[in-house]
Amino acid sequence: MRGDLRIDGYALCMPRVGGLDATDQLVAMFHRLGRDDVRLWLLNGSVISWFNVVDIGDLWERTGCPVVCVSYEQSTGIESYLKEYFPEDWRDRQAVIDRNGPRHKIRLKTGFTVFVNTAGVSSEDAAVLLNRFTMDGRVPEPLRVARILAAAIRRDLTLSA
Repeated sequence: MRGDLRIDGYALCMPRVGGLDATDQLVAMFHRLGRDDVRLWLLNGSVISWFNVVDIGDLWERTGCPVVCVSYEQSTGIESYLKEYFPEDWRDRQAVIDRNGPRHKIRLKTGFTVFVNTAGVSSEDAAVLLNRFTMDGRVPEPLRVARILAAAIRRDLTLSA
């Protein structure tokens, strides 16, 4: 989505549910786009696809685009779930979460609060960006539109399978 809120394209990738390939899948998707006008990653959190963790520093380094991960609730962490569900590689997943750094609380112009991890951009600049892209509520427009598309794909592809 462009700064003027126009959707200028879509790309899809499918990290494995419970896998360890989220970052690689996003990087491959970025390269498939073949566009030099992508300026930023805006993600609905860094833990996706059932504990498949995005390494936001690695994503930034490999694509040259800063990363802002938005989450909507405070959390004490997920280490206990990682240990329970992934006893063989929980340390690898936790290490990525630790590298992603602390989340910073941001109060949006809408009055709602979000929490962000960033790579390649300060949390202050992320706040400016999020306020620019958040029309109402707490979900920035690019993430709201991505959620709608993902829900439609999940619903319609599940029905046709």
